[in-house]
Amino acid sequence: MSEHVRTALLLVLRRPGVLSLLVFVPLYSVVFFTVVRQNGRPDLAATVALTSFVMTLWSHAVFVSSEAVDHDRAEGMLEVLLAAPRSYARSLILRIAATEAVCLPAAAEIALIGGWGFGFPLRMAAPAAFVAALLLTFAGTVGSAILLASLFVLIRGARTYQNALTYPCYLLAGLVVPASLLPRPLAAVSHGWFLAWGADLMRDALHAVPAELPRRLLVLAVLAAGQNLAGVLFMRRVIRRARDGGVALHA
Repeated sequence: MSEHVRTALLLVLRRPGVLSLLVFVPLYSVVFFTVVRQNGRPDLAATVALTSFVMTLWSHAVFVSSEAVDHDRAEGMLEVLLAAPRSYARSLILRIAATEAVCLPAAAEIALIGGWGFGFPLRMAAPAAFVAALLLTFAGTVGSAILLASLFVLIRGARTYQNALTYPCYLLAGLVVPASLLPRPLAAVSHGWFLAWGADLMRDALHAVPAELPRRLLVLAVLAAGQNLAGVLFMRRVIRRARDGGVALHA
């Protein structure tokens, strides 16, 4: 396992473009914090910081999942890796998880922008609940990245799908407007998605101990676990199809 993690970190160091989202996406918080300040609502600063962080977490997952597969395909490595005795699925999953973990320090970047740049107090009322929800949300996001990477093995030009898988998902997660204000079919999808549950639980933990905390954590854990299970099973199926010649492996 450590070998795959080291490989992932080396790829990040040698291809710093993977970290570009960690520079640009948190800067959305500058716009959000400016709106909060202009409207005299410093009480919303912590919520704004959380929204910016969850956006960063999700957009980085989409970027990492597409970048990992496109890199292997462009370098002509995908066919070799699929034919290797070691599991390509296991290697790709560990690479995605290790690279996705790199985005966690973005929370500190956003906190510095809000605290030092705008002078907003960024505190949380229930840190234990917040951290638990954050870890489960991170786990679900890794599962989503695995599922997306499986999809990107099937298709070429994964980068063209990145934007389509970011902004609509911000809406479904209730990051732009409350999910309850979405049309009923979209609200139903949002209600069954781990990211919406995680964002909502972390948002509540900023201000007080969330109501029905054990139940909500359990639901979030089940949804995150289901996301990972779906990602792993789909990836195995895609890899079997690829080894049978049903996938274009080259760029």
